Amino acid sequence: MSGVRAPTSAWPTLQQERLLRAALLADERGLEAWRELRPALEGSLGDGALLPLLPALRANLRALGVEDPLMAALDELHVRTWTHNQALLAAALAHVRALEKGGIPTLLLKGAALALGDRHGAAVRYMSDLDVLVPTARRLEAIDRLVALGLGPVDGRPLWYLRVFQPRHSPSAGFADASGRQLDLHWHVLHLSCQPDADEDFWAAASPVQRGPTRTRVLCAADALLHAVLHGVALGPAPSYRWVLDAALILRQPLDADRLVAQARRRRVAVALRAGLLYLRQTIDVPIPDEVIRALRAGPRPLERVELRAITTPAARRSPLERAVLYHQQGARRELPMGSTSARAHLALARERFGVRRPGDLRAIPRGGTTGPGRPIADASAAIDAGALDLPAAPIVVGEPVAMSDRDRAASLVADGAWAPEDGGMWLAGPRARLVLPLATTPDASLILGLSGEALFGSPRSWSLEVGANGQPAGTIALSGGRPEVVDARVRLPAAAIAGCPRVELSLTGSHPGSPADAGLDDHDDRQVSFFVRELCLSTPPTCGPGEELAFGAGAVGEAALAGGWHVPQRFGRWSGRGAATLLLRVAPEPLGIVLEAEPFLGASGRPLEVDVRAGALSVARLRYDAHGITSRRIAVPAGATDERGELELTIRVRRPRAERPADGPVLGLFLRRLVVHRGA
Repeated sequence: MSGVRAPTSAWPTLQQERLLRAALLADERGLEAWRELRPALEGSLGDGALLPLLPALRANLRALGVEDPLMAALDELHVRTWTHNQALLAAALAHVRALEKGGIPTLLLKGAALALGDRHGAAVRYMSDLDVLVPTARRLEAIDRLVALGLGPVDGRPLWYLRVFQPRHSPSAGFADASGRQLDLHWHVLHLSCQPDADEDFWAAASPVQRGPTRTRVLCAADALLHAVLHGVALGPAPSYRWVLDAALILRQPLDADRLVAQARRRRVAVALRAGLLYLRQTIDVPIPDEVIRALRAGPRPLERVELRAITTPAARRSPLERAVLYHQQGARRELPMGSTSARAHLALARERFGVRRPGDLRAIPRGGTTGPGRPIADASAAIDAGALDLPAAPIVVGEPVAMSDRDRAASLVADGAWAPEDGGMWLAGPRARLVLPLATTPDASLILGLSGEALFGSPRSWSLEVGANGQPAGTIALSGGRPEVVDARVRLPAAAIAGCPRVELSLTGSHPGSPADAGLDDHDDRQVSFFVRELCLSTPPTCGPGEELAFGAGAVGEAALAGGWHVPQRFGRWSGRGAATLLLRVAPEPLGIVLEAEPFLGASGRPLEVDVRAGALSVARLRYDAHGITSRRIAVPAGATDERGELELTIRVRRPRAERPADGPVLGLFLRRLVVHRGA
């Protein structure tokens, strides 16, 4: 939930371009770039962002005969890079060899492919990890084999996530050994081409390579260039310009230009490839023939052009059209046959995902919703689907909180509509989610659902979460304030919906889904979400006899009676908000007197506050507060207000509650401190 600052462009900055030119232009232009760059490098060679290019810079400067005091440091870095790469290769290739021995073919990508063949020396390209491709159909076998070798997911994600969800939105997953050396396992070469058969021709054209006893493969030059460019032009959390170095190294060998163009057109990435090749030609003068550029430009490619704008723009700055096209293309690259340009097929997919009827309707899709009954803009294929997991769900014990940061526990409760659990909790995906909660004991009365987490505000200044239980509406969590806000809310799950049921199926429908990028939490997190659930808890309402009192400060016993419509707890009580605030008690079915100790929020105007109180279906009081300060009011509750189970629901509704700040502050009504039950109305 912490903010992540995003770069403003996928392309290198001016200073980075100088470094690229100094490292890759073997003539006077490289020397000129070095002279412009040199003052900025004083004392900054240890900068991790520069590390990928410094070995190549050293090699080029040596070839150009440059004498400079920094050369000694660059020479030392050359030795360290070579040593580091050799150690990484030795460890990772042992795992590659184990995969091959297990009958799983492998193919090295990116820096590993450049270093292994010793095309340009293993010290020119710094490697932070080793990228290995396996056939798409052998992904699960490869994961199991790496785990058996002692490797584990680098981000701590459980194996069920890698098996079920990772392939739906990513072509790879990172693993690390006990020493922290990383191996990225790929089951697709390209993020922009993930159809089941997308990699068959990559494998068919691959070249065999060998290092010691390890035999594996590398992409042919045309495919390697396609991969390097497409991997580089997309904006990521930590954009690296090492793709420019990779492309320059690849282009030093013979290139099948016809294959490059055919691959790009077939995979519908010609616009992105052309943009990357033009950048390479303009920046480091690589020999890209004009006929290649012309061939990549041929033909109408409107979706590809909008997609290129989207992938090179920070998520928070994407237009609704760019956002919609990006999600459409993500689905098309997994669900439509490779190379499909059928307008009918694309429209059918857009109708399913967004509910659109015509291609132009994509422009009308709001930032966080749909134009019809289709799936939300959120990549629902990456959210949890019903029946996708076979994780046993431990029964929920009433009164015991369930932390949604426990990934296995949280995932076992999800039926659909939620992103996979992560550190701290779990995002609801798009507008609606379903959780199935098995119960340790079958309830005979109402329960209260407690939800804690954060609401995500998009463009509107209000937010709500509709809660249903076993197909019946239960209540609404409503907030306002125009910013992400902590939620500690409670909703009554009525006995009519849950009594006698061994499990509770919750439906959670959020209004105005947005993305963390929209809210400024993480500029690269473009998932459509509505609520971040940190914890849930089922509890029973308190039983109150005559003479008993309930206090409502944080952690007090009275908190168990709150059943919806209250703000987060404070030291001495809780504020009611906009709409109804409810209390649920179990009492004797007899006339009662309920004393409410509370104080009003009158706002800047100081106008009196009017409050309606209902007990069950009966209107029992209209209270008027015309001054600040704690006030005790007694309310007569007839015996008929209590239902057959002894449950008494008190509903407090403030007429015209006021905002704490006129512009965007929360709406406040009554500050409830204490409740006392007396016998007799």
